[in-house]
Amino acid sequence: MPIQQEKEKERRVNPIAQIRGRLESLKVARENVIGEIYQLESEKEAVQRTLPIILQKLQEKTEQVQSKLYERSVYDRAIHEIEESYHDVLEKSRELAFGAIGVEPEPEDQDIDVDL
Repeated sequence: MPIQQEKEKERRVNPIAQIRGRLESLKVARENVIGEIYQLESEKEAVQRTLPIILQKLQEKTEQVQSKLYERSVYDRAIHEIEESYHDVLEKSRELAFGAIGVEPEPEDQDIDVDL
């Protein structure tokens, strides 16, 4: 009879051998879990080392976005003010031009919209 079969037969017959076999299986499973714990701890430490760097980059990007949003609002206000002034100038020049020749502007002349 091969040795493996003898051990198997002995385990079925001998309750102490069954307990030892199960205990050995549990120890192997525990060693696997210990290895997984070390791996997870290593990964966790790597994340902890990189997290401050990532948070700093996030803060910098947030500040850059805020700065660009403010810059855009300045441009928006300037464009709006210039467009209003430009349209006022056009309106005044139309009034002066038509007033100088003594003619009322035609409705289609009043609706001229010039984009910058």
